[in-house]
Amino acid sequence: MNAWSKAFSPPAIKAVKTSRHNFGALLAAIIGVVVLLPGCGSSAPTGAALSPVGEYRELLVRLLGLQAVPLYEHLIDNPAKVAIAQEMAPAFVRFPGGMVANYYNWHSGQLELTVQSNSSATYKFYAYVAEQIKQLHPEGVFIEDYHEFSQAVGAEIVLVANLETSSIADQVEWLQKMNDQGILPRYLELGNEFYLAMLGDPNVLEIWPDAPTTMQVMKEYRDALQPCFVTGTEVAVQAAASRFYATNIGGNLVAPAVLKKWDNALQPEPWFDAVTIHLYPQVDGIAGAGSRQTLPDNMDTVLSSAMARCDQGVDEAISAVERQLPGKEIWITEWSGYSWGGAEASNQTWPIFGLYVHLTTRMLMTFLRHPSVTMTEYHMLNFSGGPMSLYRYDSQSQSYVPISSAVILKWFNQAANGGATYQRLKVDGANWVSSSTTAEEGYYDIEAVQFQKGNAATIIIHNCSSETRTVSLTGIVPDRLPTVIESALVNPTANYSSTAPPVTELPVANQVEIPAYSVTRIIWE
Repeated sequence: MNAWSKAFSPPAIKAVKTSRHNFGALLAAIIGVVVLLPGCGSSAPTGAALSPVGEYRELLVRLLGLQAVPLYEHLIDNPAKVAIAQEMAPAFVRFPGGMVANYYNWHSGQLELTVQSNSSATYKFYAYVAEQIKQLHPEGVFIEDYHEFSQAVGAEIVLVANLETSSIADQVEWLQKMNDQGILPRYLELGNEFYLAMLGDPNVLEIWPDAPTTMQVMKEYRDALQPCFVTGTEVAVQAAASRFYATNIGGNLVAPAVLKKWDNALQPEPWFDAVTIHLYPQVDGIAGAGSRQTLPDNMDTVLSSAMARCDQGVDEAISAVERQLPGKEIWITEWSGYSWGGAEASNQTWPIFGLYVHLTTRMLMTFLRHPSVTMTEYHMLNFSGGPMSLYRYDSQSQSYVPISSAVILKWFNQAANGGATYQRLKVDGANWVSSSTTAEEGYYDIEAVQFQKGNAATIIIHNCSSETRTVSLTGIVPDRLPTVIESALVNPTANYSSTAPPVTELPVANQVEIPAYSVTRIIWE
């Protein structure tokens, strides 16, 4: 039995961390033990304290969202999917999507790409996608229908304008039409990922050769579109999140130097409100080229390096944008704990979704540390059962069932959206784990966050270690026991592409055992 198997076997003796209490708290705990266990001469283990760390603050009413692309499947016209999307409680959804937005024709509701002899492989791929979309949606997909979907699920639309294949006049006409209809979104992205230039397509590079040229074009579109804006409109430009990718040691889609040059050219000009970044961890780029091929045997190395990148690495990537563009909001309009970089069909080890669920959880916790992050959209709410899906169709139950990180994302959305306060919590006895590949990055193996809405409170605890921990909830919500405690057990080497990690309900008490490799939700209703 290897270390990973042992971590998910019932331990003979569960490891417990002892917290540092003051004398009064310790005396109260001892008295409590005596009352609960009369006649017992030995003391029971004391749960680790949860201590506030960092800023306590009110969150925006809308914060955490899901990218729900309507082009790739029948999404917005399927009542079962709409009901699930509503339960997932996203604050934002995105139209018409990411890269596809640069080729979306609002008149036809289709994508329009022109393949040339020198087009990049990525460009040719999206041209193929466009043909598949035409077959799936022969009548097109339109913002009017997507607006109804967003209203049904309680989300606001982030609109990605087409600056690449649609003229300024054409985009003005589109926004004016939406304004007249009363459906114009107040969040506007000026295109998508121009810094990638369709991954080196020479024809796209002519349009977006560098950041200064791109910013000038963006401003021209923004100035022309401004008369159409509704009250409260915010406009975002693009950053490349180069700090997140700069320390990659293999498997890069674009050279880190190219991304860094883009970011260094950005200036906090007054005509835009926000900047977008997209964060996708790539195992080969973090843990070393070929590291995926030897999973799970090298999971210790991969877990520590990937978790460190998705904790301190994300933290520093956001901080770098804050320093470069002070005063600007940061919209993380695409992100995931998973990257397409691990999905090659020839690699039989890629479906280790337990690792990706841990990365997703820690990235969410890291986003919340930054007040500058005013929007996130997970990639993506999809029901196909594919690598980046959150649901799949189960023929036996004839329903859509959650997979991968769906349950975790729902927990965070329900707790953080809708007007909550936020507090990061340090778990006494948490261990600092350094990356096995990037020495300057690391993470705490167990961490917690607390949300409060009126008299209701939620704590989410992420235990990314092989050790069961006992935590104390005493004093978190005075004079009240939690209403429910449930834990998603996330084996890092398990494949959750066909089912979500199992959720177990734990006994309600003021001392809670947090299972190894788990995400635990504690609710006071």
